[in-house]
Amino acid sequence: MLATSSSTFDPIVDAHQIRSLAIGQRMAVTSLQMARMTAAIATGKITAPRLLLTLNGQQAEPTADVPLGVELRRVRQGMKAVVETGTGATAFAGPEWNGVRPLIFGKTGSAEMGEPGSEDVCTADRRGQARKLKIAWFVGYVNAGVIPGYDRPIAFATTISHDCETGGAHAAKIIASLLNALRQPVQGAQAST
Repeated sequence: MLATSSSTFDPIVDAHQIRSLAIGQRMAVTSLQMARMTAAIATGKITAPRLLLTLNGQQAEPTADVPLGVELRRVRQGMKAVVETGTGATAFAGPEWNGVRPLIFGKTGSAEMGEPGSEDVCTADRRGQARKLKIAWFVGYVNAGVIPGYDRPIAFATTISHDCETGGAHAAKIIASLLNALRQPVQGAQAST
């Protein structure tokens, strides 16, 4: 079983800090934690991640999944909309996604880095104002069958630190490239007889 780091939250002392937490500011989570969260949304169960299924010929011991016991239909609908018409749609807009786009669920995000007044800025935007560096991310899952040979949903998460783009403009495109590569037959592979 693969252990994760603890998530952290800044102390909450006023209503503004609660609003900041609600949109992903003032906290720290790992990509593995976010992938576990999306796996739970996909399956309705909390699953312990395993880095390897087999090692030196020995099968990894499965752990018992813990049912969430909550209705996830609306969460899944929202994640589907992100990919189809929302902030992640551009990454999955090509014709290669036409058959599988309805089977991809995601959530984009970005959080500003640094403290107010810090020098961590990107180039100026269209209005000539400096843009702060961000942590851009994209999390989600694909249903079983999207990736050949996988009969279960696959959860994913990517985080890009010190980015000038949003999660939809950068992180979602990385995941789209990865999923597209996984969907392609392996070059040079020969059919077995």
